[in-house]
Amino acid sequence: RQHETANSVFGVFLLLMVVWTGLSRAGNDINNAIAPIVPLFTATGRVGAADYWYSRIPLLIGGAGLGLGLIIIGWKVLKTLGNEVVELTPESAFVTEGSAALVVFTAVILGIPVSGTMVLVSSFLGAGMGMNKPINFKTIRMVVLFVLLTPLISGIIAVACYHGIRWLF
Repeated sequence: RQHETANSVFGVFLLLMVVWTGLSRAGNDINNAIAPIVPLFTATGRVGAADYWYSRIPLLIGGAGLGLGLIIIGWKVLKTLGNEVVELTPESAFVTEGSAALVVFTAVILGIPVSGTMVLVSSFLGAGMGMNKPINFKTIRMVVLFVLLTPLISGIIAVACYHGIRWLF
Protein backbone atom coordinates (compact mmCIF):
# COMPACT_ATOMS: atom_id res chain seq x y z
CA ARG A 1 0.00 0.00 0.00
CA GLN A 2 2.81 2.43 0.84
CA HIS A 3 4.48 1.62 -2.49
CA GLU A 4 1.26 2.52 -4.36
CA THR A 5 0.99 5.78 -2.41
CA ALA A 6 4.63 6.64 -3.17
CA ASN A 7 4.06 5.89 -6.86
CA SER A 8 1.00 8.15 -7.02
CA VAL A 9 2.78 10.97 -5.14
CA PHE A 10 5.83 10.73 -7.38
CA GLY A 11 3.53 10.50 -10.40
CA VAL A 12 2.04 13.91 -9.57
CA PHE A 13 5.46 15.46 -8.91
CA LEU A 14 6.76 13.82 -12.08
CA LEU A 15 4.17 15.73 -14.12
CA LEU A 16 5.46 18.97 -12.59
CA MET A 17 9.03 17.95 -13.45
CA VAL A 18 7.99 17.24 -17.05
CA VAL A 19 6.57 20.76 -17.29
CA TRP A 20 9.81 22.21 -15.86
CA THR A 21 11.89 20.11 -18.26
CA GLY A 22 9.72 21.26 -21.18
CA LEU A 23 10.07 24.88 -20.12
CA SER A 24 13.84 24.52 -19.80
CA ARG A 25 14.20 22.66 -23.09
CA ALA A 26 12.06 25.21 -24.91
CA GLY A 27 14.17 28.04 -23.49
CA ASN A 28 17.29 26.27 -24.73
CA ASP A 29 16.27 24.49 -27.92
CA ILE A 30 13.98 27.07 -29.50
CA ASN A 31 16.50 29.83 -28.96
CA ASN A 32 19.23 27.67 -30.51
CA ALA A 33 16.96 26.99 -33.49
CA ILE A 34 15.87 30.59 -34.12
CA ALA A 35 19.21 32.33 -33.49
CA PRO A 36 20.06 32.59 -37.22
CA ILE A 37 16.82 34.44 -38.07
CA VAL A 38 16.71 36.82 -35.10
CA PRO A 39 18.72 39.56 -36.90
CA LEU A 40 16.03 39.67 -39.59
CA PHE A 41 13.51 40.78 -36.96
CA THR A 42 15.57 43.26 -34.94
CA ALA A 43 16.64 46.85 -35.61
CA THR A 44 13.60 47.35 -37.83
CA GLY A 45 13.03 51.02 -37.21
CA ARG A 46 9.71 50.27 -35.55
CA VAL A 47 9.02 52.13 -32.34
CA GLY A 48 7.81 50.93 -28.95
CA ALA A 49 5.29 48.10 -28.74
CA ALA A 50 5.36 47.42 -32.49
CA ASP A 51 9.10 46.69 -32.33
CA TYR A 52 8.64 44.57 -29.20
CA TRP A 53 5.99 42.33 -30.82
CA TYR A 54 7.74 42.20 -34.20
CA SER A 55 10.91 40.97 -32.53
CA ARG A 56 8.90 38.12 -30.95
CA ILE A 57 7.95 36.61 -34.31
CA PRO A 58 10.97 34.24 -34.34
CA LEU A 59 9.89 32.91 -30.93
CA LEU A 60 6.41 32.17 -32.27
CA ILE A 61 7.86 30.47 -35.35
CA GLY A 62 10.19 28.39 -33.18
CA GLY A 63 7.39 27.47 -30.78
CA ALA A 64 5.15 26.38 -33.65
CA GLY A 65 7.99 24.28 -35.05
CA LEU A 66 8.60 22.71 -31.65
CA GLY A 67 4.92 21.81 -31.27
CA LEU A 68 4.71 20.32 -34.77
CA GLY A 69 7.91 18.35 -34.20
CA LEU A 70 6.55 16.88 -30.99
CA ILE A 71 3.33 15.83 -32.68
CA ILE A 72 4.69 14.60 -36.01
CA ILE A 73 8.10 13.03 -35.34
CA GLY A 74 8.78 13.28 -31.61
CA TRP A 75 7.31 9.86 -30.85
CA LYS A 76 10.41 8.17 -32.30
CA VAL A 77 12.72 9.83 -29.76
CA LEU A 78 10.17 9.26 -27.00
CA LYS A 79 10.11 5.55 -27.87
CA THR A 80 13.92 5.35 -27.76
CA LEU A 81 14.30 7.18 -24.46
CA GLY A 82 11.17 5.81 -22.81
CA ASN A 83 11.65 2.16 -23.70
CA GLU A 84 15.20 1.42 -24.76
CA VAL A 85 17.64 3.03 -22.29
CA VAL A 86 16.60 1.85 -18.81
CA GLU A 87 13.35 0.84 -17.11
CA LEU A 88 12.28 3.63 -14.75
CA THR A 89 9.97 3.69 -11.75
CA PRO A 90 7.98 6.83 -10.91
CA GLU A 91 10.65 7.73 -8.33
CA SER A 92 13.57 7.27 -10.73
CA ALA A 93 11.67 9.04 -13.52
CA PHE A 94 11.18 11.98 -11.13
CA VAL A 95 14.93 12.05 -10.43
CA THR A 96 15.72 11.76 -14.15
CA GLU A 97 13.42 14.62 -15.12
CA GLY A 98 14.42 16.76 -12.16
CA SER A 99 18.15 16.50 -12.73
CA ALA A 100 17.80 17.16 -16.47
CA ALA A 101 15.52 20.14 -15.85
CA LEU A 102 17.89 21.60 -13.26
CA VAL A 103 20.94 21.35 -15.54
CA VAL A 104 19.22 22.74 -18.66
CA PHE A 105 17.39 25.47 -16.70
CA THR A 106 20.66 26.57 -15.07
CA ALA A 107 22.37 26.67 -18.47
CA VAL A 108 19.52 28.75 -19.92
CA ILE A 109 19.69 31.22 -17.01
CA LEU A 110 23.46 31.51 -17.58
CA GLY A 111 22.92 31.95 -21.34
CA ILE A 112 24.86 28.81 -22.24
CA PRO A 113 23.45 26.61 -25.03
CA VAL A 114 23.61 22.93 -24.10
CA SER A 115 22.57 19.66 -25.67
CA GLY A 116 19.31 18.88 -23.93
CA THR A 117 19.40 15.40 -25.39
CA MET A 118 22.78 14.60 -23.85
CA VAL A 119 21.65 16.02 -20.51
CA LEU A 120 18.50 13.88 -20.51
CA VAL A 121 20.27 10.71 -21.68
CA SER A 122 22.92 11.26 -18.99
CA SER A 123 20.11 11.60 -16.43
CA PHE A 124 18.59 8.31 -17.61
CA LEU A 125 22.01 6.69 -17.33
CA GLY A 126 22.57 8.11 -13.83
CA ALA A 127 19.15 6.97 -12.62
CA GLY A 128 19.73 3.49 -13.99
CA MET A 129 23.13 3.26 -12.31
CA GLY A 130 21.66 4.58 -9.06
CA MET A 131 19.00 1.85 -9.10
CA ASN A 132 21.45 -0.85 -10.22
CA LYS A 133 19.12 -1.57 -13.15
CA PRO A 134 20.31 -3.00 -16.46
CA ILE A 135 21.18 -0.24 -18.92
CA ASN A 136 20.98 -0.67 -22.68
CA PHE A 137 24.48 0.52 -23.58
CA LYS A 138 23.84 -0.25 -27.26
CA THR A 139 21.27 2.56 -27.34
CA ILE A 140 23.51 4.83 -25.24
CA ARG A 141 26.42 4.28 -27.68
CA MET A 142 24.18 5.10 -30.63
CA VAL A 143 23.01 8.36 -29.01
CA VAL A 144 26.57 9.37 -28.05
CA LEU A 145 27.80 8.59 -31.57
CA PHE A 146 25.13 10.84 -33.08
CA VAL A 147 25.88 13.60 -30.57
CA LEU A 148 29.55 13.47 -31.55
CA LEU A 149 28.92 13.27 -35.31
CA THR A 150 26.12 15.84 -35.51
CA PRO A 151 28.33 18.97 -35.25
CA LEU A 152 30.76 17.62 -37.86
CA ILE A 153 28.03 16.63 -40.31
CA SER A 154 26.12 19.89 -39.76
CA GLY A 155 29.28 21.92 -40.34
CA ILE A 156 30.10 20.08 -43.57
CA ILE A 157 26.54 20.55 -44.86
CA ALA A 158 26.61 24.27 -43.93
CA VAL A 159 29.89 24.83 -45.80
CA ALA A 160 28.57 22.98 -48.86
CA CYS A 161 25.29 24.93 -48.83
CA TYR A 162 27.08 28.25 -48.37
CA HIS A 163 29.37 27.60 -51.34
CA GLY A 164 26.44 26.33 -53.40
CA ILE A 165 24.47 29.51 -52.73
CA ARG A 166 27.52 31.69 -53.46
CA TRP A 167 28.02 29.85 -56.73
CA LEU A 168 24.37 30.41 -57.71
CA PHE A 169 24.29 34.09 -56.77
